[in-house]
Amino acid sequence: MASLNQTRSSNTTTKATRGRQKIQIKKLENESSRQVTFSKRRNGLFKKASELCILCGCNIGIIVFSPKGKPFCFGHPDIDMILERYLSKNPNHADGFMMSGDDIAPCLEEFNEESRETLEKLEEEKREARRSKRKRKREK
Repeated sequence: MASLNQTRSSNTTTKATRGRQKIQIKKLENESSRQVTFSKRRNGLFKKASELCILCGCNIGIIVFSPKGKPFCFGHPDIDMILERYLSKNPNHADGFMMSGDDIAPCLEEFNEESRETLEKLEEEKREARRSKRKRKREK
């Protein structure tokens, strides 16, 4: 068995790419890499959302803003219908699914609270990024 492994390792050539690597989850410093990663992951997120809609028969609306501030939307069956349904707090839907106002109100409150917390975190990260940028400029 050892001779088989030795034969395999001696016959291998160097790879042209590094392949799929595990990365540390943190903000990418290189703006070009950040944009490429955003585009690839956005497409993956939308693909997964589409699969979830198909498999579970649910309605999904996703709005993602790029690092440059451009919005990207995914909605099933339609982002406008999802937004209208959410903003009007109207749980009725054409497919016959219906929740009472008592059932949906806590869900909306929880979602709104999570949204507020996420926005606060985003603002803090923006402030921290500005501080870091100013610090780097001073160090130069």
